Amino acid sequence: MEKETISDQLKALGEDSREYARLHLELLKLELTENTARIFATITTLIVLIGFGFFALLFIAILLWFVCLHITGSFIWASVIIAILYIILGFLVFVFRKKWILNPLINVLSGIIRRMEKKGADNGE
Repeated sequence: MEKETISDQLKALGEDSREYARLHLELLKLELTENTARIFATITTLIVLIGFGFFALLFIAILLWFVCLHITGSFIWASVIIAILYIILGFLVFVFRKKWILNPLINVLSGIIRRMEKKGADNGE
């Protein structure tokens, strides 16, 4: 009689172990999906913000062109002034690209990865 109970207990333990492994795999899949969605949402937000920034810069440049046109009275000189401003802006972006672009992007992505690792450590993995 006791052998049957031990056998039944081992069978139940095996079933519970398979169920645990299945649930753990499902949890990992869900966490991967969540983190992937978070990364894509961050990238999408950055793309939208860059688009808005581009159009804002475009309208500001048009406004400045009209102001320069009014001051100088010449289409050519107004265009040259705006071109010089764009060259200066491009140079500044190039010089400070690590500080303004690369480091913030790395911080956002590493923050997401750190949260993934912390969540995994909290789950006892």
